[in-house]
Amino acid sequence: MATTAIVWEGFVYIGTAGSDPTKDGDKIGEVKSFDIPWDVDMVEVTSQCSEGHREYIPGLDGATCTLEVNYLKSDVDGQDALWTYFQGKDKFAIRVNMDEGSNDGYGIYGDCYLSGMPVSSSTGDAVTMRITIRFTGKITYDADSA
Repeated sequence: MATTAIVWEGFVYIGTAGSDPTKDGDKIGEVKSFDIPWDVDMVEVTSQCSEGHREYIPGLDGATCTLEVNYLKSDVDGQDALWTYFQGKDKFAIRVNMDEGSNDGYGIYGDCYLSGMPVSSSTGDAVTMRITIRFTGKITYDADSA
């Protein structure tokens, strides 16, 4: 069966908090994978009028982004900048593009903080980092903005 699914090429950008990092911005090098479980809390509003059934309404949303990267000691604008944000506990903006598209790309972006950057390897293997990022405030899905 043929598919028209997007093939991800590892485009993740960072920038100043409050901005939308674009594909002209600082790119994190050698990102191998990403995961963004973006969810909404469901608030129970069951009452006596619910006729014996639970009822819910959407509450607050939030997301955590996990990036698996090959460690690059020469990625000054990407991975080194992340280390600086992590050590300073600084807020910054991130954009994960599922596809570069014709403008800024199809992606998810927002302000965030780093909550973990474990580094690992074994003899003879590449050094990798599993970067954990917690979004703060509004998260935006951008379907290839102009």
